[in-house]
Amino acid sequence: MGWGIRRSSVTLTHWDECNESQLGDMLSSFESLGRDAVSTGRNVRICFSSRHYPIFDLERSLKFDLETQQGHTDDIIKYINIKLKPGRHPKADELKERLQSRANGVFIWVALVIDMLNKDLA
Repeated sequence: MGWGIRRSSVTLTHWDECNESQLGDMLSSFESLGRDAVSTGRNVRICFSSRHYPIFDLERSLKFDLETQQGHTDDIIKYINIKLKPGRHPKADELKERLQSRANGVFIWVALVIDMLNKDLA
C-alpha cells in the first residue's frame, strides 16, 4: 500500500457465491491488507455483506448481525403492516403473523414474499 492513501473503505457483496478456494484466497488477501495497513498506520475498513451464512472468521473483525439488533423484529412487523395489501381478506391478521414468524429475521425474504403476495391478492 504505497499509494499515499491514509484511509480507505471496501464493501464486498455476493462474496458468499464464491467457492471455498476463491473465498479462502480472497480472505487471505484482505487479512494481509489489514496487517499491512496496521503496520503502516493506515486505516482500512472492509465490509463483507452477505446472506446469513457465517462461514468464516477474520482476525480483528467486528461482526454485526441484524437479527440480534434491538428493534429489528419491530421493523419487520412495521414493514409487513405498511407494505402488505391484503384488502379485506378474512385471514389478513393470520397472514401477517405467519409472515413475521417465517421470516426468521430475514428482511429481504419478507420484502420478496410480500411483493408476490400483493400480486396474488390484487
